[in-house]
Amino acid sequence: MDVGVLAHSLYTLPWRFDEGGFVETVEAAGWVPGPAKGSWRAWVRDDAEMIAYFSDGTVWQVEVALDLWDLEDYGDFDDYMIVELDADLRYERQVATVTAALGPPVFDGPPLDLDPADERPADGTPTCFECSRYALWPMPGARFMVQFQWDDKECPLIVSIRINEVTG
Repeated sequence: MDVGVLAHSLYTLPWRFDEGGFVETVEAAGWVPGPAKGSWRAWVRDDAEMIAYFSDGTVWQVEVALDLWDLEDYGDFDDYMIVELDADLRYERQVATVTAALGPPVFDGPPLDLDPADERPADGTPTCFECSRYALWPMPGARFMVQFQWDDKECPLIVSIRINEVTG
């Protein structure tokens, strides 16, 4: 998968977050329906898979995995510093590729840890996501991010593109 081409094609889509508009947009862009389960549905194109999460007829999150791996890939060890260093390198490599395609992000770092009652930053930077680090490229009505996520040692490590609608 050419991550730069993929990022550019996703970034330039005229995103619609109502279910019908979303399906029409991604399928017109060549994404083919794949499996579905519960609140998520998948589309595939070339060797990429897009997962969209739905609630009440609205898409609330879109993800495309760029790099996915497990702790088992490191063999039998107890040094999580190696995992963190490798994850940082994998994340930085994907951000560099997307930056070459889209230009520099407006933000790159860990999520801001603000109380939900606090005001959001004026530039719309997300204040809290379920990720360790992300880079942000704003889009009209949406946020385009590359993120690194690792929930716990039983879950895979993932660097992905994430797209969310900006509301309010």
